[in-house]
Amino acid sequence: MIGPLNTLWAALGVIVLGTAVGLVVRAPGGSRPLDRPESSPVRSLVKGVSVLWQEPRVAVAGLIRVINGVSQFGFPVFLPVYFTVSLGFPLSDWLTIYAVMYLVNLGANLLAGYWSDRYGVVLVLRWMGCIGCAVTTVAFYYVPTMTQNFWLSILVGSLFCACLAGFAPMSALMPVIAPQRTGAAMAGLNLGAGLGTAAGPGLVGLCLTPLGVEGTMWVLGCCYLLGGLLTLLLRTPAKKAEQTVESPA
Repeated sequence: MIGPLNTLWAALGVIVLGTAVGLVVRAPGGSRPLDRPESSPVRSLVKGVSVLWQEPRVAVAGLIRVINGVSQFGFPVFLPVYFTVSLGFPLSDWLTIYAVMYLVNLGANLLAGYWSDRYGVVLVLRWMGCIGCAVTTVAFYYVPTMTQNFWLSILVGSLFCACLAGFAPMSALMPVIAPQRTGAAMAGLNLGAGLGTAAGPGLVGLCLTPLGVEGTMWVLGCCYLLGGLLTLLLRTPAKKAEQTVESPA
């Protein structure tokens, strides 16, 4: 309705509004630093990186966090052109598909949290997050390509974003796999999240020309399968303790 340039200005207005809310709304103790005042910022930064090789499971979780973002940040690089130019969807249809996908993701985050409490974070991460995203990433190519149907495209895109919510509980996993170095472990996880924003577009840039859209979607899907295999290495101390209790004397 207002055009691309004015949409960008409107987005800037929303960011300013969010900043204002962040300045006004404060949690109790939220203005105090989490670390000790005498701690060196450089030392804290080094701890956040060194934990990756000192705690191998943190490094695995960080790599899974990178995989989390490959489709999320890779899709916008090429799918808008594929949907609107190759498949002939109007731009308004693509924007609707993409918006509905992430609205579904909001609700699925709550469901992922509930299932994590009930069945465990690693199981939700493995099956809902990794395996679910592997299947729906590939389906998000074939279903729109074969049917060119708006509603089916919304459905499969929404299923992808619902599965993407399976990665959300990863933050709750870090204090468990590195209980003595929670802050450094969270820094490692955040590093993985940041790398994911670059890994997605970078992977698409490497694969799109030689493999095409279909091949690129398969590569992205295989990344999630790799993430599913990596979750086998995230055995928490609590799980080991349960196995010890259940094993016969």
